[in-house]
Amino acid sequence: MTRVAFSTNGDNIDAEIAEHFGRAQNFLVYDMESGSNEIYANPEVAGKEILPPRFLYQHEVTDVVCFGLGHKAAKLFEELSISVFKAEEGLIRDNIRRFKDSVLSRF
Repeated sequence: MTRVAFSTNGDNIDAEIAEHFGRAQNFLVYDMESGSNEIYANPEVAGKEILPPRFLYQHEVTDVVCFGLGHKAAKLFEELSISVFKAEEGLIRDNIRRFKDSVLSRF
């Protein structure tokens, strides 16, 4: 199962990816096998006590696509065996296609 999280201030695959992972309002989690997606509020922005990488790990995320990421989050993703890829300009929909085509670079 491949579940990819995208940081966004929107609520669907036609939204743009947020400039910074940790400051995004939401995470869109896209299931590559079923084509379905779910929106989760970023727990850090919502004032919850769980760090976003751990939150996404609990939601069985295997990969993350974002533009910017802090050192602490990058290290935690590595510890949790979640791969992080650099987003390219465009919508989440465009980056899903690029992820499927294996053209996104790893952080």
